[in-house]
Amino acid sequence: MYLTRTNRTVALWRLMASMLALCMALAGTSACAFSFADLAQRARQLAQDPYKKPATNLPKEIENLTYDQYRDIRFNTDKSLWRKAKLPFEVAFFHQGLFYDHPVKINEIVGKKVLEIKFDPGTFNYGKNNIDPKQLKQLGFAGFRVHFPLNT
Repeated sequence: MYLTRTNRTVALWRLMASMLALCMALAGTSACAFSFADLAQRARQLAQDPYKKPATNLPKEIENLTYDQYRDIRFNTDKSLWRKAKLPFEVAFFHQGLFYDHPVKINEIVGKKVLEIKFDPGTFNYGKNNIDPKQLKQLGFAGFRVHFPLNT
């Protein structure tokens, strides 16, 4: 099969979801650790199944945004993951909307535990959009990006 950027992205998200499922399955053990071999086996299992598009959870006010309206939703960088820890890396998140109509679960491995990073509408600035962030708690993230100071 020819791998397009979309196919690779879908495969990556399925792989990340499988990592969470694997950790949940191992939760009864003393530690929620997994190896690369475990991950590779889960990826092989997922590759056997046909793709099933997840259902959308977008409210109409987010689903019907124009490109410019969606672009006006910005992540508050002062709320980046790991910023307070003064690490060289920070993680910023993307809001659902426009083309990104289903949530992506994002987890962080802390010690021997896998913790889900919960969506918080308060971490975003909605700009000129007439959107009530309190009505968006059921949403999730559309994705993330890792920031690192290059060439400094």
